[in-house]
This record gives sequence, structure tokens and C-alpha cells, in this order.
Amino acid sequence: MKLERKDVARALSIMRQVIPFFPTEELGLEFVQRSIESFVNTREQLEWLTISACNTMTRFSLPEMRKIFTSRFAPADGREELELSPEDTYRVQEGREYERKLAAWKQEAKLLGPGDPEPFELPPDAVKPVAGPSKAPKQGRPSLQELEDQLQQQLSQGKRTAEEAARLLADLETQVGKKNWLN
Repeated sequence: MKLERKDVARALSIMRQVIPFFPTEELGLEFVQRSIESFVNTREQLEWLTISACNTMTRFSLPEMRKIFTSRFAPADGREELELSPEDTYRVQEGREYERKLAAWKQEAKLLGPGDPEPFELPPDAVKPVAGPSKAPKQGRPSLQELEDQLQQQLSQGKRTAEEAARLLADLETQVGKKNWLN
């Protein structure tokens, strides 16, 4: 049956009593009424919307009510837009950006023509040889093996107290640590 204004007013009265934060002022109710009249076709659809909205909505939202309606019926005004979550909005935007870049790449590929592109070669004077690290130990710094031998020699020269042995070991660790930081 065709939708009448009194049917919408009765549905609004029911929803206002059940759905939290439903508009109560005259201007808000009139706006909701006109919106519902714009997308609902029949009394049966309005009855279904009223029951579904009252059963599912935890807080009034006109876009959510429209989304509930369009989940089952085609709206009279033809606008079947869905309110997307932030994650879905991001995915849609990324998809559009990908399609845009793909189209630009295909256009560029058409301009370049078919075939393998020639490899790009640098002019000989653009590349200068760089000396690699020297394999020989630097002057003035003993190798790790030399440091270990030196420690063994100091320890074998005679009995050391525990304090002297700890000091020598700390000196060796300091020298090894400096060597590792410098390389």
C-alpha cells in the first residue's frame, strides 16, 4: 500500500519511544519524517523498517536507519549509498589510488612503445675507483692475537695478586673494546 504521512508519523512515534537519542523537537522530527518519506515506498516497507530499527539501533542515526532499509529494499530516491567504516574508506581510497597509478603506468608504457629498453650506461669518467679497506693491521695498534699473547706473557712472569690479574684483564678488555669500535 502507498505510504501516507500519518503512517510515517505513527512509525516516528514508536521509534521515538524505543530508540535512544531519537529527535524529540518538532524540527528534528519533521526532518526525519521527510527523509523517511524520500526513501520508503510502501507501508509494508515502513513497518519492516520500524521493527528492524527498534530491534537493532542502540542510538539514533539517520544514515544507519537508511543503511538498515537499503539492506533489504531499494530506496525510492535511488540513492543506495552505504556509510563505510574508516577501514573500508581507506581500502576504497587505496584501491582508487592503485587504479590511477596503474592507468598512468599503462599510458606511459604505450608512449615508450614495445620492446626491451636499452640499458642505461654510465659514462666512464662518472665512475671513479675507490680504495677498499686495507687488510694489513694499522700501525700502532696490535692485533687481537698480539694482545692475548701479551696478557699471557704478563701473567706468566710471576704470581700476580687477584687484584693485579683483574686490572690486567680489564685493560685488555678496554683495548679490545677500543679496537672493535675503531674498525
